[in-house]
Amino acid sequence: MKAYGRKFYKRSLRLMLIFITCSCLNINDSYGKEKIPLIVITDLYHPHQDPGDNFELINAYAMPEFDLKAVILDCYHPFRNKIAKNVSKGLWEDPNGPREPGMICVQQLNYIFGRDIPCGVGPLEQMQQKNDRMDDLSDFFNQGINLLKTTLEQSEKRVTIASFGSSRVLAVAFNRFPALMKRKIEMIHLSAGTGGNDPEYLEWNVALDTLAFVSLMESGLPITIYPCAAATKGVAEGGLSNAFKGAKDNTYYQLDDLSFVEKMHPKLRQYVHFVFTRSTDADFLGYLDRVDLPGSVALPQYQHVWETALWMNLAGRRLVQNPQGEVTIKSENEIETTDLVFGEGVLKCDIRVLPSGIFSYRENIKGLFYIYHRDNPARYQELMNQALPAFYTSFLR
Repeated sequence: MKAYGRKFYKRSLRLMLIFITCSCLNINDSYGKEKIPLIVITDLYHPHQDPGDNFELINAYAMPEFDLKAVILDCYHPFRNKIAKNVSKGLWEDPNGPREPGMICVQQLNYIFGRDIPCGVGPLEQMQQKNDRMDDLSDFFNQGINLLKTTLEQSEKRVTIASFGSSRVLAVAFNRFPALMKRKIEMIHLSAGTGGNDPEYLEWNVALDTLAFVSLMESGLPITIYPCAAATKGVAEGGLSNAFKGAKDNTYYQLDDLSFVEKMHPKLRQYVHFVFTRSTDADFLGYLDRVDLPGSVALPQYQHVWETALWMNLAGRRLVQNPQGEVTIKSENEIETTDLVFGEGVLKCDIRVLPSGIFSYRENIKGLFYIYHRDNPARYQELMNQALPAFYTSFLR
């Protein structure tokens, strides 16, 4: 066994043991076990702001481990404008608007997968204080919070939540019905924050609503956090590069080649084409039935990714390499004794969050939180670039 294999495998045993003690005590797969009741909260827009949001939602529909119950759209009013003005600290005055919450994208996936997953829009403005209930919201902007409440009430089992974006929907909901959330939420898997116990860098999803993030982290709800940004230390360029640099305690990697999109199921390929063309065609469902000519849609040369680690760990999937060198994403019961398992998982910890949204953590087996960790971010990027194309092209086959 190669040296890196021994190292990764040894640590992966530790991480996997901790991993199965967390939210995923009832992690399931497609082999006759029960599915995980799931709500996705996402800052998904159309046209896109980050195309990764469109990709990650495919996982909720396509991965057999999940029983997707609802999609809640968590968006921020300034980004609906042609040029985002007066945004909060840590955010970018995005000049690529206008855009709206991605109801169209959800309906496209419902169409592709033959589903009727309900979708609701959350509040577009930031919280004014940590205990803000936003009681003055219109019915339209109460959709997301009401959908969360109804879904929790109607579910016979505790529900897992995957959150990509701000913490606003969850924080406001907790201020309104805390007992229900404590009783019916299995775990919140939160994609947000800066790793490395950084003292100053405010990550994007935290900056979207800092009060909401602090409120949620202080709620006592079960949370597994997947930091997106790297600590300032060791990032020579500073600034935005923190968000685009891998670290042991964050999830970022760069996907170097998107040509596999052309090999995805035809309707999923069209869905991705629709994203990258920023199409505003009225026949957004009819677009999925077309067959674009090869090469007719220009795909980006690379893509920034933060979401994959959350989905893999939530589903109990592992990144493995077999003795022949083939790298794949496997369910835990598919792993062979000869496979090298990449070392990643979640560690129990204590977390201290400041009013600024900056948090620090320390490992503690008796801690109340979990935090994502991986052995080698550069190796993770290398392996994921090998494994992810086959993963996405397998959907609907």
